[in-house]
Amino acid sequence: MSRDRIHRLIFLFSLLLFVTGIPFCRPLMSFGLILLSANWLAEGNFGWKWQQMRNNRILWVCLLLYAVHLAGLLYTRNLPYALTDLTIKLPLLLLPLFFATTRPLNKKELEILLKIYLFAVCCSALIGWINLMNHPEITDKREVAMHISYIRFELNLCFGFFVALYFLVMETGGRRRKPAMFCLLLAMLWLSGMTFHIGGLTAIFLGFVCLLFLAFKASRRLPNPALRTGAPMLIAAGTLALLLIAANSMHKYAHVPQENRTQERLTANGRPYATPLEQYGIEHGQYVFANLCEEELSAAWNQRSSLPYDGMSNDENHHIRSTLIRYLNSKGLRKDSAGMAELDDKDIEAIENGIADANYTSSGVKARYYETLRDLSLYLQGLEVSGSIPRRFEMWRISWITFTRSPLIGTGTGDVKDELEMDLHKQESPVLGVLVRSHNQYFSFGIAFGVVGLAVILFSLLYPPFASGRFRNTLYQLFLIIFLLSMLADDPMERQDGVTLFAFFNSLFLFLLPNDNEA
Repeated sequence: MSRDRIHRLIFLFSLLLFVTGIPFCRPLMSFGLILLSANWLAEGNFGWKWQQMRNNRILWVCLLLYAVHLAGLLYTRNLPYALTDLTIKLPLLLLPLFFATTRPLNKKELEILLKIYLFAVCCSALIGWINLMNHPEITDKREVAMHISYIRFELNLCFGFFVALYFLVMETGGRRRKPAMFCLLLAMLWLSGMTFHIGGLTAIFLGFVCLLFLAFKASRRLPNPALRTGAPMLIAAGTLALLLIAANSMHKYAHVPQENRTQERLTANGRPYATPLEQYGIEHGQYVFANLCEEELSAAWNQRSSLPYDGMSNDENHHIRSTLIRYLNSKGLRKDSAGMAELDDKDIEAIENGIADANYTSSGVKARYYETLRDLSLYLQGLEVSGSIPRRFEMWRISWITFTRSPLIGTGTGDVKDELEMDLHKQESPVLGVLVRSHNQYFSFGIAFGVVGLAVILFSLLYPPFASGRFRNTLYQLFLIIFLLSMLADDPMERQDGVTLFAFFNSLFLFLLPNDNEA
């Protein structure tokens, strides 16, 4: 076996480590980068590699992303953290460099690589699901992501689904191998089912946007001119209708209709209900403490449960009293002995486990939907900043304050967390001690490098796909949509799994695709 062949096999094995590790565990990503680096150096042939580099403007534009971070070292006040940040983001420097100076993949190699990635995503989801099934005490289904960040796990679920769809479309238009089509359909069902089971709202939203994009793209190819015009309008109308339904659902949850703003004075047993109603918040279109008679409720609860009414739940994290009142409210029941009589043993067990809403016992997506409604309702009422979305709103507010203090060139590569913590203290923010990142990658870049650095970074992200012509590849389009939109609600490039996910697939599509692969 020739020396070149050995290096090629090591290169391909390194890629397999990446696609296995990205949805599964960080050590595989690290080992893949180390092996890839060592192989690139041992391979030699630096004269040819330099020629490939010097004439490749797409590569140099990609490297601007890392160059901005290097420039940020000149004025950072936290050099140790800046160096740690640069280490985490090494894939943004090394992977474009290595891929641009290596012979592209052929179609078979690319197909095998992507299918192994799809298999790894499915296995990662399966292992996480088995872990949840074996540990019923785990109530937070985000624990399904055992070895990488939950948000990055969602991104992999979403992108994996579209990798399966991509190959299924290829099979449908090609050899139509029934076993392959069955496996691909099974993978799509598994990944979408897992996404809904864990309540992956980020993946669901990103998947919905990608499906809309594919629908618009397909409508442009319709043979009938009327359909080419009408189909996008129908898609847009359907999307608007869904948004209006979501807005109406939020309104119904957070606002009490006129008929629910008063209550009867006495229970069926002649005991008075508590007043006033308004000061305790609104859930499910009802004042949470409406129709509350604690004298009856506490007595009825203590007859049904070994946990005292004024005690704590099984996990010691929730007060039984407030959990019970919210649970009854979610079922539209009065908070008295009559309401308690409507609860069955499963309801009692759920309350004892700290579940405060009957909808939280449902499937993952339904539970996450109602949790999000409550979080937004409390936030809009000015009562509480809890849950991932309101906390993100608060961090974006703080991030804007931090950004405006040094809007031109930012604070430097290593100072983002320090500056945010300072403003969290100054603003006495309710998320102080809970969140210390912007949870918006564009804000993170803006705080670190100002509008100048952010503009360079956006150019580095957006110019290469279009200038290279690679953006015509559908799978690349979907990957960029997923990742760039995810950066609005998270900062994936501040962690190894997010950096590697982007750097690997972005570089793969830019530099390693077969030259005729633009489907």
